[in-house]
Amino acid sequence: MSFDLEAEVRDLAARRDITEAVHRYMRGLDRLDPDLQRAAFHADAWIDAGIFKGDAAAFVGFCQDFLGAMDASHHLLGQVRIETKSSDSARGECYFQAWHGIRDEAGSPRDLFIAGRYIDDYACKNGEWRIAKRKLITDWVKDDPTASLPQTPRPTAPDAVEKTSATRAHGSADRDPEDAKMNAESKVSRYSPDFDQPVRGDAITADRYISKDWMDLEIRNLWPKVWHLGGVLADLEDEGDIVRHNFAKESVILVKQEDGSVRAFYNSCPHRGNRLILGETTSVPAITCGYHGWKYDLDGTLIQVQDPDDFESGNPCGRVHLSELRCETWGPFVFWCMDDDVPPLAEWLAPFPERLAGYGLENWVRVLNVSADCEFNWKIIRDNFNESYHLPTIHPELATFINDGLPDTLFEMYPSGHNAMWMKGHQATTRKDYASGEVPTPLDAIAQAWGVDPAAYKGRTDEVRAAIVEAKRRLGPERGYANYDQMTDQQLVDYFHCTLFPNLTITMSPEQCQILRTEPHPTDPEKCVFQHWCLYPPVPGM
Repeated sequence: MSFDLEAEVRDLAARRDITEAVHRYMRGLDRLDPDLQRAAFHADAWIDAGIFKGDAAAFVGFCQDFLGAMDASHHLLGQVRIETKSSDSARGECYFQAWHGIRDEAGSPRDLFIAGRYIDDYACKNGEWRIAKRKLITDWVKDDPTASLPQTPRPTAPDAVEKTSATRAHGSADRDPEDAKMNAESKVSRYSPDFDQPVRGDAITADRYISKDWMDLEIRNLWPKVWHLGGVLADLEDEGDIVRHNFAKESVILVKQEDGSVRAFYNSCPHRGNRLILGETTSVPAITCGYHGWKYDLDGTLIQVQDPDDFESGNPCGRVHLSELRCETWGPFVFWCMDDDVPPLAEWLAPFPERLAGYGLENWVRVLNVSADCEFNWKIIRDNFNESYHLPTIHPELATFINDGLPDTLFEMYPSGHNAMWMKGHQATTRKDYASGEVPTPLDAIAQAWGVDPAAYKGRTDEVRAAIVEAKRRLGPERGYANYDQMTDQQLVDYFHCTLFPNLTITMSPEQCQILRTEPHPTDPEKCVFQHWCLYPPVPGM
């Protein structure tokens, strides 16, 4: 059905039957069927790119011809298209009125979103318009917390014309056919059919990385709504052990309790707001404020103050408590959360606890813990860890034992915003021909370490991976890898790259867990804190 609609609109557009083409497009967009909506977006691209060629006057005249037949919401949407298509910046006031009309009168997330696409495509040369549009979107979502912007359907046809980032960058309605082909999504990579979520396709604007207003929105609307990785249980073995986690302007302490549980509190004395714990880790019988000497039990209850009888309302001991946050654990990790409405940790982490269960992470040991103050926004690193396209340039040494070839990489995207990338390990990349030669270094040494002769795999190096799986099954237990019998064949050799929205990455390889955590600077959107941890399974003699 979707291909029929798109082909029909393309044919109408080619015959210059523009009015009927657009009516067919709008009918597809109005239907709930995702295939029809997908085709409608493609048809829209054909109408603009194939007919008007950036001719603002022709576009305005066409819109005026058919706007009268549309409902109020579509009328306003058409007005936005007229104003953004026009190169006359003096018409900006009409453009803003149309935008507000969609938000305030029509109230349709879909129309707001579509209008945003036109603004990005046709008006992004005007930076003020772009910033104002983004503010209107965030205000609209903030006013209605249950609202969500609709998602751009994922194209199904390889030759579908997309409204590309290249078009946005140049602020033109002209679409280079080669650019369209390059940016149109194809099915070369292995998207999991069960976890192939549609994406919204928003323009990635600079203000996300440099704007203090954007940073303030994240502090207010994003960070309280997620679970934060605070530390590892190995640092909280005994009663009174404390791990402090500074996050942006907040400071949180994780405290081991008498019953073996861990509780989280804001690292702030309720008396005057003084920080209670200054070091990253400590162990104390009670939590004492260094300012006025107020002392709290490990459960956060005030147990001692100076001059208790001088307080007008009576001794505050037993009646004042540290502000507590939610605190839960998974594997060797401790998490905390500021919001009571966020789902429980196990649900929020899904599907990773189930997917990673075979590794037996519970007793893995952290052996690396480094932190760096960085001169860029925290999302820069997130962008990096969400793709492997940079590996040949930045990490060419990985090519001989990690297969980062696109057709061999499995991608999954989950409704929660988390995603995963599964790359074959113990196999050279398919970007180059390694299979027909000798087993490359260091894959040859890895094979030898498991008793596999690399010379036997000359000309068929891609088969070494299966041989190492067999060797690990046979030799792993006697070498102390007690978790191998719980791991799948893939987990014995491959790399599972898990990204937890918004700022945490867990990269699993057979004998290593890497934690890559990026957090915002307290005040500067162009700075961040980056932490890198490495954990290993406890193997005797390692």
